[in-house]
Order: sequence, then structure tokens, then C-alpha cells
Amino acid sequence: MTLEFTLNHDAPASVAVDCIVVGAFAHGAAGDQALTPAAQALDEASGGRIRALLDRGDVG
Repeated sequence: MTLEFTLNHDAPASVAVDCIVVGAFAHGAAGDQALTPAAQALDEASGGRIRALLDRGDVG
């Protein structure tokens, strides 16, 4: 099985894919984990699930 990927500029919350990669940085301006604009869009679309995973320590 070969991993295939595509880079694009589509709105992250509007694409139909099995996996999506977005950025989260360990130290944001407030000293907490900072989400990229794409990650923020997915977090909002998912009802805050990305932020919840980060806050719980499951990612990072």
C-alpha cells in the first residue's frame, strides 16, 4: 500500500478526505498551544475537538 497525498488550498473543513494534517505549535503567544488558521477552522467545525485533545494532553 502506497501513501498518496495532495497539497491544496481548499478550506480544511470542506474537503472529503480520510486524513488531514494541520499545524499546532507547542508555544503560542499566550504560552499555550497555538493552532494554525487551518487547525482553528477544523476545530470550530468539529465543535472544539482539536482544542480538547490538546488541552487533555493527548496530542503534543
